[in-house]
Amino acid sequence: CLSLSRKFERPYFLDTEGISLRRVEQVGAEHIRIARVRDFREQHALVTGFSMDADLLVVDSLVMLYRLEVAQDHGRANGMLAEQIAALHKFAEEREVPVVVTGHIYRQDGKIHIVGGDIIKYWAKSILLLKKRKAVLLKHRSLPRKEWKFSITGEGIRVRAAGRFLFDG
Repeated sequence: CLSLSRKFERPYFLDTEGISLRRVEQVGAEHIRIARVRDFREQHALVTGFSMDADLLVVDSLVMLYRLEVAQDHGRANGMLAEQIAALHKFAEEREVPVVVTGHIYRQDGKIHIVGGDIIKYWAKSILLLKKRKAVLLKHRSLPRKEWKFSITGEGIRVRAAGRFLFDG
């Protein structure tokens, strides 16, 4: 997400996991604006009321604090998550601004599941799974499932397919 943000003039990050400012500098993304979120209710207020002038919005991670809320009240947490995703979708559509959301997965009964389940799968236009040096496009409106190799470098990320670099930044 930091590498991607370098391509934008006014990227905005809602951070729930503690973004590394050293890494921000390392990849040359010092121009990003960051809001640090500490609990799911604060995240809900920021996401559903987001009105900043941004040309990219990143939520990293949408489900980190959701997982804590689910333990307390599953129904309320799911309702809040659905409202947040709907608000992000509306923001993206109305302002024509890309919204990138990171999340978490877990393995159960030999299958990979997305934290947030059907709520996430329904609203997401694209789902990209990142795992050990491989990116897998799981969902996209018009593209079939694809895989790419990638590496994380000091300067950012390098994506390779068919022996050539598709993205180097």
